[in-house]
Amino acid sequence: MDDPSVYDEELREKAMADARAKAEQLAKLAGVTLGKPTYVSESIQIPPPIYPRAVYEGVPAPAVETPISPGEMEISLTLQVVYAILD
Repeated sequence: MDDPSVYDEELREKAMADARAKAEQLAKLAGVTLGKPTYVSESIQIPPPIYPRAVYEGVPAPAVETPISPGEMEISLTLQVVYAILD
């Protein structure tokens, strides 16, 4: 993946919808009415690339023919939302 930031908007939309749904359920269980968000914070975590140890030690790695297979990369977004309680 060359530019994982292309997924940021979609991740935020899904995270906000999930946060709202959970907050509404909790508000209903508590017998209160949920208000607007008063605080929002996000953290996106993209795993760094893994390099051979030789790269860190300044030793050139031997040339090896390695086939590159497509794989998966998990991008994680943590969203913290605080909502007002209206009653």
